Amino acid sequence: LANVGPNIGCLRIAKGVLNEDDYLLQEILFNPYTSAQVAQIRNELGELIDIIDNKDAKRMKAYLTKIRNNVKQDIENI
Repeated sequence: LANVGPNIGCLRIAKGVLNEDDYLLQEILFNPYTSAQVAQIRNELGELIDIIDNKDAKRMKAYLTKIRNNVKQDIENI
């Protein structure tokens, strides 16, 4: 799995975001809630990195379950 390339869908999203006007992106990124959201992403990535570095299967299972539940809730709220 280490050689699996980036997800094409994610790259398309990134390309779309990077093609947006700088002013619009600044308005989004300077939103008062963005800093806290980015901090939360950083915390989640830290947790995931720790799980990966320690090859902790039990924590990975719990982490993936948490992510799936969060995504499921977000989809249901659309």
